[in-house]
Amino acid sequence: MLKTIALFGMTGKTGSVLVKKLLEKNYLVKALVRNPNSLSFSSPNLSLNQGNVLNEEQVKETIRGTDAVITVIGHVAGCPPDLQTIASKHILKAMNELKVQRLISLTGGGVKVEGDDPYFIDRMVVFIMKNLVGNAMQNRLKDGDDHVRIIRGANLDWTIVRAPVLLSRPAKGKTSIGMVGHIAGYTLTFEDLSDEIVNILKNDLYIHQFPYITNG
Repeated sequence: MLKTIALFGMTGKTGSVLVKKLLEKNYLVKALVRNPNSLSFSSPNLSLNQGNVLNEEQVKETIRGTDAVITVIGHVAGCPPDLQTIASKHILKAMNELKVQRLISLTGGGVKVEGDDPYFIDRMVVFIMKNLVGNAMQNRLKDGDDHVRIIRGANLDWTIVRAPVLLSRPAKGKTSIGMVGHIAGYTLTFEDLSDEIVNILKNDLYIHQFPYITNG
């Protein structure tokens, strides 16, 4: 029997690549999207719920009947500064109520956890993001930290994938996975990121871990 995946953030740059990878691997995908008519493709294995991750009931209906949840939600113009945090609260509540155990969530490499040993350049980038750039970037970093704190306290099989600067380029077919400061590289293609997320899902990798992925 094919596994059904609830996908949040499908129309973003990561999600639009990831959904095709999931379909290629014969997963069934349920996605919550604001405007289904905006999609340029369709598949018999893709079902769309119209709505918004800020709506608790719409999130729950998307998760209902699925085997795992993947969220690659990103900030867009006009969204609340705590978008990831709000969405994560809705997703976790629905997963607990519907008894769905597996969760993979994407966030930025600026979110640091124990086990990281950031290089000097990593520390400088985070310092700049937290202190010298505009409120929008500072809020995104805080939102990433807050949503990680919520997820890691959940009694679920969660994995938080962390990515560096993401690039719209052909897949390199080569990645490095580890902790910040322990692996090389500061960029990653959307294609390679999506391949790794599918691999993490398929093989139940990195349960209760925070893999940082780069192209090396």
